[in-house]
Amino acid sequence: MFLKPFRVKRQNTLKGSDKKKIKNDIGKLYRIEENVLSELFPAKGDMSVAKVELHSGEIANIYSCQKNPIFFEINKKWFPSVYALWKAPEMLPVFTTWPPVFTKLAVGADLMLPGVVVSGQVHMGTFRGIKKGDIASIKLVGNRSPMAVGETLLSGEDMYLSAMKGKGVKPLHMMGDLLWEMGDQSVPPFLKDDLDIDVEDSDEEGETSKVKKSTEINSQSAGLSMETLSIDNDNNETEGATANISQSEEESEESSEEEEDPKEAMDELLNYCCLCALKGKMKKSDLPLSTGIFFKNFLQPYCPEDKYIDIKKSSYKKLSKFLQTIEAKGILKVKTLSKGMDSIVEFDKTHEELKDLEVPEIVIPTSTSSNEDEFQSPTIADVFCIPANLLYFFKPRKYSKGQGITADEVRQGLTDYVKTNDLQLSEDKSLIKLDPILAEIVLRKTECDVVTMKWDLAKARLFEKMQPGFQITFPGKPPIIKKGKIDPIKIDVVQRMGNKKVTLIDNVETFGIDPDKFAHLIQVKRACSTTVSPSIQKNKGLQILAQGNQVDFIRQLLIEKYKLPLRFVEGLEKGSNKKKKKR
Repeated sequence: MFLKPFRVKRQNTLKGSDKKKIKNDIGKLYRIEENVLSELFPAKGDMSVAKVELHSGEIANIYSCQKNPIFFEINKKWFPSVYALWKAPEMLPVFTTWPPVFTKLAVGADLMLPGVVVSGQVHMGTFRGIKKGDIASIKLVGNRSPMAVGETLLSGEDMYLSAMKGKGVKPLHMMGDLLWEMGDQSVPPFLKDDLDIDVEDSDEEGETSKVKKSTEINSQSAGLSMETLSIDNDNNETEGATANISQSEEESEESSEEEEDPKEAMDELLNYCCLCALKGKMKKSDLPLSTGIFFKNFLQPYCPEDKYIDIKKSSYKKLSKFLQTIEAKGILKVKTLSKGMDSIVEFDKTHEELKDLEVPEIVIPTSTSSNEDEFQSPTIADVFCIPANLLYFFKPRKYSKGQGITADEVRQGLTDYVKTNDLQLSEDKSLIKLDPILAEIVLRKTECDVVTMKWDLAKARLFEKMQPGFQITFPGKPPIIKKGKIDPIKIDVVQRMGNKKVTLIDNVETFGIDPDKFAHLIQVKRACSTTVSPSIQKNKGLQILAQGNQVDFIRQLLIEKYKLPLRFVEGLEKGSNKKKKKR
């Protein structure tokens, strides 16, 4: 539920009386002891509520205390967050699973019953008291601290009768999702788990279970990587989040460490390009230099052709944090010269890291201009599709059912039919006689006695019977005809958490534009983060998300590079450029 971005509609601080009421309601609902309630709702801590709209369209209220979300309410149903469950782990019924299973839950999968770990044999009383739709938590073997919270999809009796097959719990919130990121992003405390897992049921099955248990526990560190959850593996508190690590598990850790970490690779690329820019291109006369301009015009040109720089995929996440590490080495110095804008004011070319650095020559990418010439915009024309009841009328012109024809061809078809059948009045050429075929097409039910009609009205009535559509013709390809109106490229600017704005672009595929290349072009030209993901609406293709308000740049891009008429673009009025009023 919180794996996809959500929009904060309103946020405000609660009064003391409201906080006290919520505290009492939660205590009665979950039967929490007073000392635990006081820890969840500290007397001196501020409590706030945020009203958010989820990607599914549902409205949720998120209640936070001391900046950590502790409960959220959806459809008048209260759910605790993992932050609250770490302080009260016995608050909900608990399902135990293996660490590799949790990696599947972290990408949106449901907890399947075969992945549930129980002590001893499963019997009728194993899940006693659990009803369908109950709120339950999910923990890992070896630690009682819950990692997720969700709703049960079966009752306890049905779980037993299904022979532990099928879906068991639908996770709604878990460690590592966007709701968890709203808090301090702490890791679960280690609470020793006394769960006794019996794997020796029979000779044959016992051996299989032993192998399975050993394999899964030994793959904990590889399967449940904290990088997936944006957590530091080196934190000692995470040692209890999984079961005890055996010697074979340590060997698997060593082998996994040998593989290249994408964050480390991005960090090395950033550091290399920054040092090359400082030694090879930057001059004292360029100072003071905005950090944004330094990244775009100085750092990025040194990136190899087969790679690209994305700060969001590094461990720094922000350019300012990366430059702080370079500043700590004494290579450069950054100051805030104006509000909200950092600038490089000093740099040392004699630094040890720059002395032996071999700076490659910057290759001016000529492929960009050639790529612009490579794209040929499609030809888009409004057409009218021939329905089945008008096929006999257009048959002499050898048109087929569903074929798209232009407005001129429709008019010419009517003209040819009138001339062929000599239906134009000689005394008044603005009128045409209506034979039975033409009368059936252009007359309405209340016009049975009409025998003549003006040309313009007959043409208008004929167009009413046609099905409007559009035809897209890409160079070197057969034309594509679709019924209905063409969906334009839709651009929207929405506000996310922290008063940040993002630009959403839909329907670029309709006009032959590659979403990945389009997003990468925005990322490179505007030095902003972009993502491409399936649209929330079904069968609407891919949606591009770009950080910040990029409407003006997208307008320029569609006009200059893609040669697209602006009548096929919606949302251009949301650009940031506003004409200043003359005084």
